[in-house]
Amino acid sequence: MRCAVRPPALPLDVTEPDWRAAEACALPAPLARWLRDTGSLTAALRGLPGRFGVTLLGPAWQAQDQDWQCRQVLLCLDERPLVWALTRVPREQLDQAPALAGLGDRPLGEWLFSQPDLRREPLVLADFAAVPAFVAALAGWGCPPPTGALWGRRSWLSSGPVRLQLTEVFLPHAPPYEE
Repeated sequence: MRCAVRPPALPLDVTEPDWRAAEACALPAPLARWLRDTGSLTAALRGLPGRFGVTLLGPAWQAQDQDWQCRQVLLCLDERPLVWALTRVPREQLDQAPALAGLGDRPLGEWLFSQPDLRREPLVLADFAAVPAFVAALAGWGCPPPTGALWGRRSWLSSGPVRLQLTEVFLPHAPPYEE
């Protein structure tokens, strides 16, 4: 199942937000639970009532530059976008991981958290409401403008020969803001 709309991808040259160590951010408890959780966000969203789906934003993998491939998706419940996710992986490593390269519109977390040797580096957090290009993209994804912070998290994850960077931003209707 996908989201209700076929939204545009966020330009890959978007300005970076101000990333901070997760433990350095003072957050309300519901938000902290979601942002600091080192488990699978896919599994957490699937545990909520509703039908889970992934919508690709653009091609399955797109070149960011000559060295990096990127994949942008929306994670949705009942066709409502809750999370924007960006995966960045070095091109040569993607070539060595056909299951990752062939994900299509399946969730990354399904593959990633089934890897027995998975390692996750510490999370960093940022407020994407301070990134104008990100806020402008929300309407195209069927989201209302933010009324406060739009929190995102990022970390590096490794399995075998693959080391990737995963960024996940909780959109305005995401559970952390509604608990």
